[in-house]
Amino acid sequence: MQIICREGLVKNMDLVEQLDSIFYPRAIAVVGVSDDTGKMGHSCVKSLIDAGFKGMVYPVNPSLSTLFGLKVYPSITAIPGKVDLVIIVIPAHLILPVMEECVVKGVKGVIIITSGFKEMGTGVGFDLQNKIRDIANNGRMKIIGPNCLGVINPRANLNATFRTEYGSAKVGNVAVVAQSGGVCGLIVFDLTDHNVGISKAISMGNRCNLDFAEMVKYLGEDEETKVIVMYIEGLEEPRRFMDITRQVVKRKPIIAYKGGRGEGLNQATLSHTGALAGKYEIYQAAFTQAGIITVGDITEMVDITKALTFQPPSTGDRVALFSIQAGPGIIMGDRCNELGLRLADFSTATRERLRQLASPLNPVNNPVDVGGR
Repeated sequence: MQIICREGLVKNMDLVEQLDSIFYPRAIAVVGVSDDTGKMGHSCVKSLIDAGFKGMVYPVNPSLSTLFGLKVYPSITAIPGKVDLVIIVIPAHLILPVMEECVVKGVKGVIIITSGFKEMGTGVGFDLQNKIRDIANNGRMKIIGPNCLGVINPRANLNATFRTEYGSAKVGNVAVVAQSGGVCGLIVFDLTDHNVGISKAISMGNRCNLDFAEMVKYLGEDEETKVIVMYIEGLEEPRRFMDITRQVVKRKPIIAYKGGRGEGLNQATLSHTGALAGKYEIYQAAFTQAGIITVGDITEMVDITKALTFQPPSTGDRVALFSIQAGPGIIMGDRCNELGLRLADFSTATRERLRQLASPLNPVNNPVDVGGR
């Protein structure tokens, strides 16, 4: 079902239900758990427990009886009650029957951390991912991954990854959407170091039946998200992505870093998460037309995100500049002119108040030279 919401954006209620099952689950099954502390199946359950997840956790492995004091079930269908989210960490060739069990159980969200799919190129892995996609679509499920880190939602005490340290992410209003699990973690930790909190973080991986466009649509309606940060290597449907982002940026900013910029990196991005990179210049131009803020590196991304998080977007183009010396103020003024911003003219009342802050030897013009007081 679809409805038209504010700004004319189409809101897909199926998508909301499916992704809410991923970000706000009440019961999670982890398929492929292990009592070996070096295995991902062990780490996934520990991540949920250490983060303080308050819902039900159902470990699944026919060869175990208990893990962390929790009963281990032989299969998903053996679990009593409803399951909202399933995290899968078993080998790729064993996943199809598990996906069929998810359909029978009525699961709406699946995270497949396992690799060995589309990122391998054409062949068995490619075909297997397509079969998994078809099962999920028929069962009205959405998949994060495969070949991904997982997701976090600090407000829900949810760390659905195999890295326990992600449970310490600060609660905030920035959503991180990254094709790469490693880059996702890098951005989350850099933002945390700058006291910027996270609303949600998503490692998209191979994007089996959930693409960037749908994730942006969901986050565009997410009241807990005020800023969207993205790391993108490639897009399968760029026109659809641009159409959706044009609507979302009217209400909340989107910042994007495009990976795989060099001509020789197309194959690297394809083998990483199964994405066709394409020419960077085309992406950059398209992002600009869609109103997306593009950045040159992760440091710039974090700085801009921090500014947009703590300072609401301006409603006009007039700027007041303050500097402890005249030279830096002039440089900032030049940059404002280049960006099409106007230096505001101060009213008499504003000038009187500024004289109390600035050096009495300096005029209170814009830029304001506060001077040494």
